[in-house]
Amino acid sequence: METGSFKQILAASDYSDLSANAVATAASLCRKLQSMLTLVHVVEHAVPLADRHFQMDFTRELKQYARSQLRQMAATIREDYGVPVDELVEYGDVATEILRAARNIAPGLIVVGTHGISGFRSLFIGSTAYRLVKHTTIPVLTVPGGGDWSAFRKILFPVRLVPAALEKYDVIRPIVTAWNAALYILGLSRDTGEDRIDGVIHLGEQLIARLEADHVPYEVTYAHCHHLADRVLASAAEKKADLVVITANLDHTLKEYFVGPYAQHVLNHARIPVLSVRS
Repeated sequence: METGSFKQILAASDYSDLSANAVATAASLCRKLQSMLTLVHVVEHAVPLADRHFQMDFTRELKQYARSQLRQMAATIREDYGVPVDELVEYGDVATEILRAARNIAPGLIVVGTHGISGFRSLFIGSTAYRLVKHTTIPVLTVPGGGDWSAFRKILFPVRLVPAALEKYDVIRPIVTAWNAALYILGLSRDTGEDRIDGVIHLGEQLIARLEADHVPYEVTYAHCHHLADRVLASAAEKKADLVVITANLDHTLKEYFVGPYAQHVLNHARIPVLSVRS
């Protein structure tokens, strides 16, 4: 994938209101960035039936219905947004098939709706969104329901001392340029002594130099605190941001890698779209 290229955007739909909101966001991005939209719907494995032939007929009908629905959705998007749209219907496990489609077409961005969660499962986002962020290096935009995300003009850009902390600016640069967006830089370091504030400030200075070269308006704040994710969420609300861009590093200390708790917490509880970029 070419860094910062959104020539093609992949959006997942399950025909729910939540995914419709994500698809609308993807279509708005395609219109603004002059990109192609690929819609993918995955027909999940049907409950096994005793009659094998009936099972095959039932599955065939599910696929035909899915294609019909996706065809209608694509036609509406072409008319309403004026963007080229491809349709892709797959069969199997939802996350697995979306990842397979992403590998085949190599989009610049994957867009998916997410409910988020609350309560004691505070480290787990919706399973499909979580697996996409975890298993692909393609940037993933998770879109919550209940909002109009047709433009991104206020972007929160947290900066931490992690590998490739500034790479995500290369990814979002077309979005920043397209909407003349302002960037809110939030330098983050822990108050436990694990992070060094001067290192974060140095990263912030590097980013500021790039923003000034690109004539991007910006504000800078540094926070030395314990709960970094909570500070990000609070800043997003304070600045009335319409997009948060995070680096979603994997935790390599576990046998099966997990997206780190910082990224999980932001993804879980953000009330605005979150763009996750894997280093």
